[in-house]
Amino acid sequence: MKTIEEFKSFFQYQFSDANAPFVIELNALRTKYYKKLFIALGFLLLGIVLVAFVSIGTINYDRLEEAERVILIASFVIIVTVMIFFFFSMGKEYNKYRAIFKENVIRKIINFISPDLNYEPNNYIPITDFKTANFFPKNHISNYSGDDNVSGKLDKTNIRFSEIKAEEEKEDSEGHTSTTTIFKGLFIIVDFNKHFNGKTYVLPDKNDKTFKKFFIFGEKRNTAFGELVKLESIDFEQVFAVYSTDQIEARYILSTSLMERLVNFRRKADNNIFICFANSQIYIAIPIFQDLFEPRISKKEISYELLSGYFDILRLVISIVDELNLNTRLWTKE
Repeated sequence: MKTIEEFKSFFQYQFSDANAPFVIELNALRTKYYKKLFIALGFLLLGIVLVAFVSIGTINYDRLEEAERVILIASFVIIVTVMIFFFFSMGKEYNKYRAIFKENVIRKIINFISPDLNYEPNNYIPITDFKTANFFPKNHISNYSGDDNVSGKLDKTNIRFSEIKAEEEKEDSEGHTSTTTIFKGLFIIVDFNKHFNGKTYVLPDKNDKTFKKFFIFGEKRNTAFGELVKLESIDFEQVFAVYSTDQIEARYILSTSLMERLVNFRRKADNNIFICFANSQIYIAIPIFQDLFEPRISKKEISYELLSGYFDILRLVISIVDELNLNTRLWTKE
């Protein structure tokens, strides 16, 4: 596992040169972006002033000649058209900026952590894998998207993760559609090297209300996740609630040492985590509502503070393999 000190040296070597070709290209795109933003805002202000003059009577539309009305309407249409054009053009500049940033910054950080990891900025874990974990059985997924897919092998362990956003659309009795975010954050799949007969879920403690509307908490013995599993670790049960379709297998998987590691990882993540043991893999969902690996076009320099934030997130995910001791082959797949 790479350390902070190693990352500081890596940052100085890779990103301290303000004259690097990709930095110059990013700065040129940023300049274009803000020029177009100021032009678009200028036309927006002009449109607002024109509407205000008509509204307060400075320009009396009813007293205008037909030709003057045509000129007024045409002026407003031109203002709106130009404004939309520049806002759309800004989006294109940002997409170029984003692509160069991810290729030259995020990819380098990932390769620094491990050269065995493959990075696909526009790809993400398929919905079939997300549905296999089935962390939110009460909800129907209407929209599913993501980005920043990372996959590869850390020593003996295969790992995949990406940002995911899952939404549910509902229509009320009046035909109005509302959209609810079911999950937004990191979705991780790690090889566990053990065949499972059933599914075992390790979920946020039953008293946590953050995601209560999305799935069933409580002391019910039978839920959408299987039966409630009572374990002997007080520290573990203060943080998690366990459900499984196979009580014996759940206790076999969740050894004392693994429970301790999961509690430590939960503290390290400082966030709710959802875990499912199924199909010889561990599925982990960490809800994080901000976009994790997106560039900040408002920042001219590539700062250590910004990049160390990306490094911390990636290191947290990669640490799962070490934290859960997954490279130690306690079992073999049957």
